[in-house]
Amino acid sequence: AVYIALTLIGLGLVGGELIKQYFPEKDVLAVLGAAYIFYLLADIMTRYLLQKFPSLQIKPYLVLPVPKSTITHYLLIRSFATFFNFLPFFFLIPFILQEIAPHYPIDTVLQLLLVFVGMTAFNNLASFGITKGLTLNKAWPGVILIVILILFFLETQGILSLFPYCEQVFMFFIHGIFTALLPLL
Repeated sequence: AVYIALTLIGLGLVGGELIKQYFPEKDVLAVLGAAYIFYLLADIMTRYLLQKFPSLQIKPYLVLPVPKSTITHYLLIRSFATFFNFLPFFFLIPFILQEIAPHYPIDTVLQLLLVFVGMTAFNNLASFGITKGLTLNKAWPGVILIVILILFFLETQGILSLFPYCEQVFMFFIHGIFTALLPLL
């Protein structure tokens, strides 16, 4: 875990130069946002395969006179304290401090952080939903994962370029405080 964190911090420090080298005509912020959306799709697959939610720890509480909604909320809040939720910020914080903060106003930087936190939280809940859905219906989580894999394949083969659409979606989120809050809803 420490190795991964240090590697991501190093990548965050040189990430801006890499983006400028490989995408010289594009805005660093737009490329970062589109790449983050692709990361989130890969993260959903990784979480589905590797992350275990703390559902077994609530079984003793099911017999107590506690509302099931309270137990569910506890389970969801507890799932936020995982390495998967903190992992992208080892890259994003150094990247933002080095490449974004010096070139953009502080409100844009704060909205950007808010969007990243919201998207990461949404991804955590989506992963939880997919994992829970697997216990209810064995087919639909697999369908979601297959669709994500097909999208990655189409993008890497140049058949369908989703990158410009991801840039537009991300730039929509950071245009205002209300749109920045959308991923948190």
